[in-house]
Amino acid sequence: MLLDPSTEAFLAGRPDIRARWLIWIEAKNRLTGAEQTQGFWTGDDDATFTIGGQSRDYFGAGGFIALRELPYEAGTIVQMQRLSMGPVTEEVKQALRTYEPRLAPVEVHLALFDPITNALVGTPRAFTGWIDDLVFREAALENGSSGYQCDLTLASSSREGTRTLPLKKSDSAQQERSGDRGRRYAAVAGSIPVWWGEQRHVPAAPVAATPNKPAGATGGASWDESRGH
Repeated sequence: MLLDPSTEAFLAGRPDIRARWLIWIEAKNRLTGAEQTQGFWTGDDDATFTIGGQSRDYFGAGGFIALRELPYEAGTIVQMQRLSMGPVTEEVKQALRTYEPRLAPVEVHLALFDPITNALVGTPRAFTGWIDDLVFREAALENGSSGYQCDLTLASSSREGTRTLPLKKSDSAQQERSGDRGRRYAAVAGSIPVWWGEQRHVPAAPVAATPNKPAGATGGASWDESRGH
């Protein structure tokens, strides 16, 4: 997690903090095809936060959101994160199904507040990635009726580094760069044997076999022909 200087100074001088999670999702509406955004945070009331110079509205979900502890590892390992929302009613479930969750961009920020003045200190980014999977499972509501728990699996932005770029590997794409033909034979290169640092073995041409004649046999007829006379 990257902290700005003011947040670092606050954390260094304060033993106690009050923190809330901010969840920002951008998903495509299956009915209209338009990209739509929705913000949730673990506060009780709706609130507006400025993230990266952009004003964002977050729905106050309180205990509606459960986010597991975020793991942090050095390197390019793809981090998987679990996020639970709910329980929700059947109507909310159907509303969520209106959006295409697969590969929808997600940002998670941590809102830090001064426990004495309740002033917002900072909103450092804690996670960025995409929704990898979304599953609904049955769960009881507070009134005892049946509802649904929404479980999301998030994949960190490190997954972007695992994506291949096939257009840069084709012969036609290479020719766009001043007629570069460096991949002219890319489609068949894997099927052609290549010898490196060794002598190529060339098998000898096969020799046609001829029938053997019995000892003492003469004439142009073969042995099989001579037996018939």
